[in-house]
Amino acid sequence: MARTKGQTAANVTPGFAIRINDDTELGLAILVAEFGESTYQPIGVVVSINEAREIAAGDMRGRMRDLEAG
Repeated sequence: MARTKGQTAANVTPGFAIRINDDTELGLAILVAEFGESTYQPIGVVVSINEAREIAAGDMRGRMRDLEAG
């Protein structure tokens, strides 16, 4: 893969791989929560790691609030 202007060895990946950063657009990705007993629950659809973190944090706050309420 030839380097273009502005590319350095640190931000070039070999082959067809791309570097996934916090703001890389993923298309449509499913955010899934894993529980202690190897069970999974879909949380939502996200388009970036940043969005996934925001949604996961909100989901966790809601789960903690529900847990404290009984």
